[in-house]
Amino acid sequence: MKYRPLSLPRVPVAQQLTANLLADPVTPTAAALTATPEGYPSLLRRARFVQGGAHFAYVSPLPLLFPYEFPAPEDSAQETKMLGEHQKREMEAEAQRDAHLDDQQREERATANAVRRMDQIEGTLRGYEVQVPRTGERVDPVPPRRRESAYPSARVVAFSPECHAQCVPHLAVGDVHAWLLATSGRAGPSTYSSGPIADAAAGLRASQFGEAGDAADARRAFSDWAAGRAVPLHVAADQVGAQSGAGVQFFADADANAGWKRPASENRPRFADEVAARRADAQRPYGPYALRYGGHQFGEWAGQLGDGRAVTLVETQHPTTGARWEVQLKGAGRTPFSRFGDGLATLKSSLREFLASEYMAALGIPTSRSLAVTSLPDLPVARETLTRAAIAMRLAPSWLRIGNFQIHSAKDEWESVRLLGEYVARDLFGLDGVVKTGGSGGGAAAAAAPEAAAGAPWGERVVREVAARNARTCALWQAYGFMHGVLNTDNIALLGDTIDYGPYGFMDEFDEAQICNHSDYAGRYSYRLQPTMILYAVDQLLEALAPVIGFERVHERAPLPGELLAADAKTRAMWADEAMEACAAPIRAALKDTLLAEWAAAWCARLGVASKGMHTDKTELIDPLTDVLAGVDMTRALRYLCAFPEAADGAAAFAARWLAHASARPVRDAQVAAAAAWLERYAQWLRDTPRAAPEIAAAMREKNPAFTLRNWITDEAADRLEHADDTAFVERVRAVPVCAAL
Repeated sequence: MKYRPLSLPRVPVAQQLTANLLADPVTPTAAALTATPEGYPSLLRRARFVQGGAHFAYVSPLPLLFPYEFPAPEDSAQETKMLGEHQKREMEAEAQRDAHLDDQQREERATANAVRRMDQIEGTLRGYEVQVPRTGERVDPVPPRRRESAYPSARVVAFSPECHAQCVPHLAVGDVHAWLLATSGRAGPSTYSSGPIADAAAGLRASQFGEAGDAADARRAFSDWAAGRAVPLHVAADQVGAQSGAGVQFFADADANAGWKRPASENRPRFADEVAARRADAQRPYGPYALRYGGHQFGEWAGQLGDGRAVTLVETQHPTTGARWEVQLKGAGRTPFSRFGDGLATLKSSLREFLASEYMAALGIPTSRSLAVTSLPDLPVARETLTRAAIAMRLAPSWLRIGNFQIHSAKDEWESVRLLGEYVARDLFGLDGVVKTGGSGGGAAAAAAPEAAAGAPWGERVVREVAARNARTCALWQAYGFMHGVLNTDNIALLGDTIDYGPYGFMDEFDEAQICNHSDYAGRYSYRLQPTMILYAVDQLLEALAPVIGFERVHERAPLPGELLAADAKTRAMWADEAMEACAAPIRAALKDTLLAEWAAAWCARLGVASKGMHTDKTELIDPLTDVLAGVDMTRALRYLCAFPEAADGAAAFAARWLAHASARPVRDAQVAAAAAWLERYAQWLRDTPRAAPEIAAAMREKNPAFTLRNWITDEAADRLEHADDTAFVERVRAVPVCAAL
């Protein structure tokens, strides 16, 4: 069965991230995203330090230029077009009118006028948020101001049928793939897939709910969702009100206000009760959110970072496999974590992530996926130049990263660490014996028998799992010549997927010192150092969880609610020291062993030979090969090597052809001699492999891509798309068979 985007089935409540973790006290429930008359929606996008031990903040996508400028009130002067200009004129008039007042009167008048102007802005912003539903009605997912002509219309410019089929086949997308190809090279109202311009051109509004229905209507509904126009907020009329956390408030609830103001070291142990209640509430409101995390950037602690331009829309499951997928928009506007950014993304960066993630998936490298790119043709974004905005719709089993643990550990938010760890260990990793505890102090049963209530330790196991998964992924990066470019701890997924594609690159001429990030002046994230950076990141995770691990080693069980907070700083430091002394060296060793073993296995698979042991593979086969590949196109060389098992001539003759094919420069005799010597050794490995030469060659072609997603290709695709609306070329690049037959 196919579902419209806003009817997409969600994972069970007990497994939902927002049911297990703590929300920003400013938006305690998804109902806070409704536009109540007393709400303050500016707080959804005002950069601030989110407190109260929160793991995430509810926020609706809003892709608008920042600083925001809104149309002026209808009663303003004809020449005053925008609200900011209108308010500036008002302030000038007020200054002249109030000149005769004394200082106190002027201050009182100025305060009243400032409050009125703030109310004007808040009132305008409320029009962009979901309106409070009437009893018995569904929420209109497209707020009224998002239907006005000034709101940016959207055009789907890239779509991955493979991602759709492999991740969310139950999502109704209509004829979006055929439509974007049919409109390639064209511009104008008929090429918009959703938004006010598309509404006017179609003469109707897309239905966001129900089954698939008409293909064109389903396409418009998908585009509205992928463009951030339709807000996926699930809230009933009886869930909106003074007691429901509806409308963004300045801590109207006295108890929440007290919790907000408590020192971080005392953060929210009582909220464990709320978490336990939410896990059991199948009817609770559900809405989009942005994650809070920190991280080490280029080796320096950067404090709070968070999803500054990413909003997760829904957590859903593959209808057959049960695989979990979190659907996220990148470039959909500001969140509380945007700092000085505009929350938007460029068409080029969005397209590069789309192409890279789908290419990596085709190679079999763990990665986030990209379903679509939606261009906002009339929304300019200022970067090095003025360019077009776009939103990438991307998917991952989880977007949690090492930095999610770091931010809470750094701020002594130990209840937040505990809740996050239990959720990751049980729901994401499926570790045996982990119990998701709830309630302040665990209750009377926990006090009587803490060992039974707490469950098995999870801290060290989480670190080891993260280390192993990322080691395997990094090994494949190295074997396939992929360079991430920015391996900060906030860009390293707990599940080991490749995420946050920025200044990435695939190796052209093989050079272990290659740097793909022009901002990485010291070469910290060079190809050669990527394994070291994964090791560094896991060290940081271990340090963040060290007090938990130390507690678990002392008590032989996981901590219960409040226990980590109840300990003084000296005790927690003692636990941390014990954990680091006991675990650091073994975890490092295990990570290195896993990385080297997976790296050797990946290389042996590319070469079509059986492993003779990690160290033998490395010293006798792989390292000598990389010496031969120095200065040679890595992809072309390894693809051409697929012919060697069936070659009729000797190693020397093949070596000359091989290097001539893979090198853009004249090949020296010494290079050919070195290549021939390696081929002689390689031939012996092939003879030791119990398979026929044609079978080996076929297996090698499956592991050695005929096509590499080089930077000039992504640049060409982005340029054609931005200047000629060439969606067909984008599709041609996306659909290239990665490991096609020779």
